[in-house]
Amino acid sequence: MATNQMEMEAKIAVADLAAIEDRLAGLGAGKTGEYTETDTFFDFPDRRLKAADSALRLRERKNLHTGQSNFRLTFKGPRQPGPFKHRREVELAVDSHENTRALLEALGLASFAEYTKRRHSWTLDGCGVEADRLEGIGQFVEVEGPDEQTIRRVMARLGLTDSPIIHKSYLSMAIKAGLAG
Repeated sequence: MATNQMEMEAKIAVADLAAIEDRLAGLGAGKTGEYTETDTFFDFPDRRLKAADSALRLRERKNLHTGQSNFRLTFKGPRQPGPFKHRREVELAVDSHENTRALLEALGLASFAEYTKRRHSWTLDGCGVEADRLEGIGQFVEVEGPDEQTIRRVMARLGLTDSPIIHKSYLSMAIKAGLAG
């Protein structure tokens, strides 16, 4: 099943991710899982996706409790103006990392970057809250929701209203840190 929607999220760097997760638990947030996610990015040799401020990502999400993996292919369109990251996202489940990679390569795309993060997923007040650790880059909280007001309300409950919003993607951070192609 494919999803075609607008993604809206705020990303915040945090010094103590465990304290944020303790706060989520104390607020009655629902913990929905613990994962490692390996993201592989593809583009054409002329980098037309990057030039269009777009991205094509193949993600392997491994559940840390069951060991099961699932795979998703995601297109992210150009960022829209606003205080939060806001962009079109088209995502679909795929059954095989290898077959999907082979298809993309047959279409002329090549992988150019890959990184892995550890993610704890939560839900709070209509928002998804991701507690992310990227080795060599840092710790972050992403709050994704239906609108700015809902996202701001969850940020306030987490004590993050005075924290600067990061507009850079994990991909750009990983490349800058020399951890991805």
